[in-house]
Amino acid sequence: MRRRIIDDEGSMGVGALIVFIAMILLSSIILATMILIAEKLAQNPQESGLDSLRSITDKIIVNEMYVRDGFDNYGIVFQLAPSSATHTADELYWILQCTDENGVFRNYGGDFTGSSFDSTNPHVFANESRQNGILARYYDFESGLSTIPDVSLLAPDFINHPTQIAFTNVGTGVTWPGIPYHEQYAAIYTGYIDIPADGDYTFRLTSDDGSIMYLDGEIIISNDGTHPMTEVSSGGITLKAGFHSFQIDYFEGGVNNGLELRWASAAIVGQLIPAGNFYRSIGPAAGITTFGPGIIYELSLDQNIGGDVNCGPEHLYQNGLKGKIRFLVGGGGYTSEEFYVLNNQPGTRIF
Repeated sequence: MRRRIIDDEGSMGVGALIVFIAMILLSSIILATMILIAEKLAQNPQESGLDSLRSITDKIIVNEMYVRDGFDNYGIVFQLAPSSATHTADELYWILQCTDENGVFRNYGGDFTGSSFDSTNPHVFANESRQNGILARYYDFESGLSTIPDVSLLAPDFINHPTQIAFTNVGTGVTWPGIPYHEQYAAIYTGYIDIPADGDYTFRLTSDDGSIMYLDGEIIISNDGTHPMTEVSSGGITLKAGFHSFQIDYFEGGVNNGLELRWASAAIVGQLIPAGNFYRSIGPAAGITTFGPGIIYELSLDQNIGGDVNCGPEHLYQNGLKGKIRFLVGGGGYTSEEFYVLNNQPGTRIF
């Protein structure tokens, strides 16, 4: 009997020891968390602990920042985090900062209403509004292209807005006007073709190297692979007058490169599709007052404030300076990025 009592007491002692160790571990975790928050507050005294917690939920996610006009204007593609609440335009803010070549700190800011510091009203990426031009996205590859690559998970390295698909075949080392690449790159051209009248239309896509054309979401021309300037026809397609979406996927492996799109109908002799028939989406009219999570928006951030263009793309690029952009949600968190402008040509991706 005595031996049994001693064993039971030993078991009770082990259980108590386990509870004691668990309490020590929990206390250590709580202490470590408090230290991290204290360190964050010491580094950023303007923030509160609640700001730090909210910053992981109620905040702006920046999908992309790019040079919009090469001088003083940035393009920002963004969305509210999925867990964010809905916010009005005057609850969302941007702050742009840099230290200029003379060591002077520069600080600019505004909200998303479009009225603060000349920032242009934001708009939703949608198809309700269009203007002449094409959205062109370019992807730089070091080597190895022999077919059109899958770039669905890649961010473009360069963006511009050509007026038509009329890139004359050029030789080795020569670039098309307005883009920095001449070999080992891919491109996607998207927008709308304005069909002038009901009827049958034939499209002819000529490329060096490969290309594929979609019209209203369907492949109508496949001209992929490595080859010299080669034309492929869609055959007759019956279309209604009005806007029809198109996409052309293209790649250039090496040596010569060219890309041209022509059309023909009963009323049109075969010709390059004119610039006046190409359109791209620019979203609905500006003036969004409420922003919801899960929707992608674009903001044109004009840094030119009373003639002061410090921290603009051209200024940072010419002087090799670093900029910092911060986006804040009133009562919520923030997103912050430091960046260099490596090329101030419009459309160049910053991050």
